[in-house]
Amino acid sequence: MDALLGLLASLFSRLDLVAAIEIIIVALLIYGLLSLLQGTRALVLMRGAIILIVSLLIIVNIWPFQVLRFLVINSLPAILVAIPVVFAPEIRRALEQIGHTSDWFNRPLTQRTEDAIRIMISEVVKTCYTLSSQQWGGLFVIERGTGLQDVITKSRGILVEGRVSEQLLVNIFVPNTPLHDGAVIIRGDQIIAAAAILPLTDNTSIQQHYGTRHRAALGISENSDAVAIVISEETGSVSVAVSGKLYSNLKREDLTDMLIALLVATRGQSNKRRIRRVSTSTLASLTHFFPKELTGKNKPEAAPNTPNGSQSKVSSKTTEKSG
Repeated sequence: MDALLGLLASLFSRLDLVAAIEIIIVALLIYGLLSLLQGTRALVLMRGAIILIVSLLIIVNIWPFQVLRFLVINSLPAILVAIPVVFAPEIRRALEQIGHTSDWFNRPLTQRTEDAIRIMISEVVKTCYTLSSQQWGGLFVIERGTGLQDVITKSRGILVEGRVSEQLLVNIFVPNTPLHDGAVIIRGDQIIAAAAILPLTDNTSIQQHYGTRHRAALGISENSDAVAIVISEETGSVSVAVSGKLYSNLKREDLTDMLIALLVATRGQSNKRRIRRVSTSTLASLTHFFPKELTGKNKPEAAPNTPNGSQSKVSSKTTEKSG
């Protein structure tokens, strides 16, 4: 016991202000890395790689396995080279989030007045529940800080460039019409493109009854800060995907409040900054707008491995197959 206390006293005697700041910085970097990997397949890969490397290092230092020791020590540089390849999506997401941290460096692709954005939200909400009443499927992606032009180009989406209106949006998603199979991309109060094909989510924890539209909505929300709205053609339910989480079975007023919180200047901020990056804590704060509904079936859907048990299971009432 005395030896342990002596060791601790020796360590603390070497601790100065610079060392304390360095420890805090390293801890924040590790925490940030784990937060980025939380709920993704990369976390499982990293855990497996750490277990394998630590096990091999322990083995070669306990037993005199010269060949194995040589292989382990000389393979470490190759592992460092492989890290950017294996974790490329997470590195890209981290750089995007850094780019979204300041209004000074991150100007929106289009400047619209708050009134125009509110009118756009009203038209989108009316469209969602018109489609829901008919049980017509729909998928809307509203661009925020991250541009979606590459998604439009790669998927060969059809350029529309028309003002958002309920009549136009409903006509796009009439079944068996040329543009109904795909996503509508909205920038500001303009419909930029229709029939855009979105990347599907790699999240393996999503419930099987969610179809392609919901997986595409989650995929685009994982790869950008866009807000995706899905209408199920099986049940008519309306869902929102943002930051890799899915909010299902939203009522009209819930959807309106959520879109205002995500797209319009936040209340009480003199510089009227728009919310461009939504973290888990920010999504939790949206309960201010609908405290009753979000406690039940409207909780966010996400991978089950995130901390504090913030994820919820998909509502048992939802029985979608093709979504």
